[in-house]
Amino acid sequence: MKEELLIKNLTSDLKPIKPTMAPYKRYLLWCFCYLILVLPLFYYFGAFRPEITKDLLSPFFLLETLLVFFCFLVGGFVCFELLVPGSNKKFLTKLSFLSAGLFLGFALIQVYSPVFKAHSNMMRPTCTFEILGYSFVGLFLFAFFVKNSFPVERRSLVALSGIACSILPVGLMQLGCMYSPHHNLFHHIFPMGLSTLVACGVIFFLLKQYLPKNR
Repeated sequence: MKEELLIKNLTSDLKPIKPTMAPYKRYLLWCFCYLILVLPLFYYFGAFRPEITKDLLSPFFLLETLLVFFCFLVGGFVCFELLVPGSNKKFLTKLSFLSAGLFLGFALIQVYSPVFKAHSNMMRPTCTFEILGYSFVGLFLFAFFVKNSFPVERRSLVALSGIACSILPVGLMQLGCMYSPHHNLFHHIFPMGLSTLVACGVIFFLLKQYLPKNR
């Protein structure tokens, strides 16, 4: 009787725990909020450059662009899958890192041995600041979901979330800013690298502060 009374006293004030939203739902919500906040600013500061339709006919430029958005969409999805234990997305994780690496490799190829003809039409004077600003929007939104999660593969999560938050703005500048190898490298890729490092640091800090440590 004493044990039953003890159990009753301990459980009398318990409230039901609201289940966490499914990873794919959080991913869709993150994408929606990220795009709905960033796209109006992108259009306000210049939208797409006039010759973008012609540029997309180039296989090299089209492949570069597809790699960026593939990394954002698939990498972002993998990040939210990694926020819960038991998720096995190793193939998609490697594929996301590979797409980011190929994009960076193509950017370096363009600097030393250009494949796609560069042009200087419609340079956005705010492109660097847009990349940094948009990246931090994605980071802020992603950080909102981290506190209610329990990731297991944290190294992959930290690295991939930093890339996913930062690569979308580069993709937008790929379509909206001038296409010049050196301009891309110094005003698009370098800011992306900086914002990726900041994002990785913030996500790592949040995981360390709010979540139990891995054994």
